[in-house]
Amino acid sequence: MFAAMGITSEMLGCHLVYLATAICSGSLVGDWMNDSGFWVVARMSVLTEIETLKSFTIITAVVGMTSFAVTLVFARLLPLT
Repeated sequence: MFAAMGITSEMLGCHLVYLATAICSGSLVGDWMNDSGFWVVARMSVLTEIETLKSFTIITAVVGMTSFAVTLVFARLLPLT
């Protein structure tokens, strides 16, 4: 998609790999009941919907923020040029 729009790493100031990992980590921050992973965790752990929202959503938010922080660190320390 970025190639079709003519976006390059020089325009962004970072490599496109880091942009993709930042987008992917942002998708993990908020889970809801329309996520299939939510229902897998809910049914496999025998939790109610409320219990799963309280636990699974917090866990995925921590995972998303951690992966975003790691992406920022790697983009600063290992700039792929």
